[in-house]
Formats: sequence, structure tokens, C-alpha cells
Amino acid sequence: ISNIDTAAVDIEFTVDDLGTYQLLHVWDANCMAQGTGTTVVILRENPRASITGDSIICPGDTTQITIDLSGDGPWTFYYTLSEGDEIAVDVPESVPSFEYNMNVWEAGIYRLTRVTNATDEGCAYGTATIENYVQPSATITGEITICEGASTNIPVTLEGTSPWSIFYQ
Repeated sequence: ISNIDTAAVDIEFTVDDLGTYQLLHVWDANCMAQGTGTTVVILRENPRASITGDSIICPGDTTQITIDLSGDGPWTFYYTLSEGDEIAVDVPESVPSFEYNMNVWEAGIYRLTRVTNATDEGCAYGTATIENYVQPSATITGEITICEGASTNIPVTLEGTSPWSIFYQ
């Protein structure tokens, strides 16, 4: 990594492979010195959680989001709804994998933040986006005068996505 131009003393760099990393040398504007320290990048095996279930629903309706859990249960997974507080959900199943279906009705982005089982904290992946359709509306206004025995048309203003159905009395 070269040309680090920042006043910060602590930086981060990204690696793609598992293994041991060691700082060999460091240069600044004036000198070179030996780097110190090592770190190990390891793979978290278990548990794992991923989320699916993007949906568009009418306001007030419910839909399901699916959380796929693996590793040894029971599990606790954590999620946020649109950057809100973290919410914990306990799944008491003692099996090596489980599909948890969660009923939701609030629009927003459901983001898995972490997953744990009795022995480890694992990896949690993904988001599910729930959106609301625009609620339809129908409006009639005014007063219409007709003669006895005649009929008339009443104009209705519709908003939303066609096709519509209306009921009247």
C-alpha cells in the first residue's frame, strides 16, 4: 500500500484471503523501518444466518421474511429495521439447520446484524426490503339534480394502480 496521505495514525487495509499477515516494512516521507506485529484472518464456521423475502404489500398487510440458519442450534439472530434498534429473536430448535419464517408488516429494510448459538458468534448476511403499495383512493363530490324516473352518471376520481373495483350504496 503506498501514498497513504492522511493525518490519522491508525489505518486499515483490506485482504481477501485467509491466513497470517505480518507487517514487514514501513516508509514515511523520510525513512524506512521494520514493521512489527502479525494478525490471523480465520473463517468463522458456525453459526450462519441469511435473510430473504423482498416484498411489496398493501399497508396493514403482512408478509414473510425467511431466515436460513445453519450450524448447531438453538440460535439467536439479531436484526434491525431501517437503522432502528437491534432486535433479538430466539430460535430454540436443536437441529443443524433451520428455516425460520418471520411475519412482518412494517415497511423498511430488515438487516441481519449477527447470529449466535450456544458456543459461538457466527456470520449474518443480507437484507430484505419490504415496501408498501400506494393505497388506492376513490372520491365523489358535489350534488346532482335529476328528474323523477331519470338516471344519471356520478363521476368518481380514482387514484392508485388499475384495475380498480369500487362498491357503493
